[in-house]
Amino acid sequence: PVFSGRALVLTAPLPQAMALLTAGDIRTSTAVQSALASVTYDPCLALMVRPEEPGSLEEGHLAPDTGPVAWVGDNFHKGISGEPAVTIHSTPGFAREHLEEDSSQWAPKLISHAADLLGGPVVEWTAHRWRYSQPAKALDLGAVQLDDGSPIFLAGEAFAGARVEGAFLSGHAVADMILESAIAD
Repeated sequence: PVFSGRALVLTAPLPQAMALLTAGDIRTSTAVQSALASVTYDPCLALMVRPEEPGSLEEGHLAPDTGPVAWVGDNFHKGISGEPAVTIHSTPGFAREHLEEDSSQWAPKLISHAADLLGGPVVEWTAHRWRYSQPAKALDLGAVQLDDGSPIFLAGEAFAGARVEGAFLSGHAVADMILESAIAD
């Protein structure tokens, strides 16, 4: 399919967005390239596990102070799963150490460290390598228009802070940029 529009907003992590632009032979100024190259990301290894019984996370989530587990969320407790289901995120350090390994090597380690919170033995699990999990070093720009007059904009948490809040703020910033530009006319 072919789509047309007055502007294009890329919200993929910057290494992936830049690869798309390069593949499309879209050039950016040296200043924009330099700014974008300064953004770095932390990786995360993520698991969705299904324990036998609901877990013991009273608040529905927990961020342990030590170990390879950065965050555990109980999706059943939060009401977003009809059966016991827990999301586990690794720390960036653990992810860097195990990113290229088969998930059968690292998943049992994360499950073991979260075992007390899971609600019994794990019946099944799925894994995801999240190479660009969250910006470790972001730009405080809201969003970026590639070059003067370009209809291509880059947005996302890399421009307004990590987490979903940064992505939300960046979305507002890029919408404002498009509405204020000649592209919106």
